[in-house]
Amino acid sequence: MDRKEYLRKLGMALTYQRSGKKKSYYTGYMSGLRRYYYGDKFVTREDHIKWMNLVNDPGKIKAEQGRGYRDGYEGKDPEASKPKEDI
Repeated sequence: MDRKEYLRKLGMALTYQRSGKKKSYYTGYMSGLRRYYYGDKFVTREDHIKWMNLVNDPGKIKAEQGRGYRDGYEGKDPEASKPKEDI
């Protein structure tokens, strides 16, 4: 992913997050996207594993953050990603 694509995806996610819809998902998405783009410079391997495991959290908010993180880390387009809940 080049810088232009990274900034486009980050900007879209930030716009969605600021709209108040699916805030938890897009918070996770932006963190995952940063990890995808910057690699180990953004978060430690330990923190990355914690983010990846949030998807299994029994709490809806944490699980949605985890889903967003995984989608961002995979470099998915925020428009194509489908958050489960509006939280």
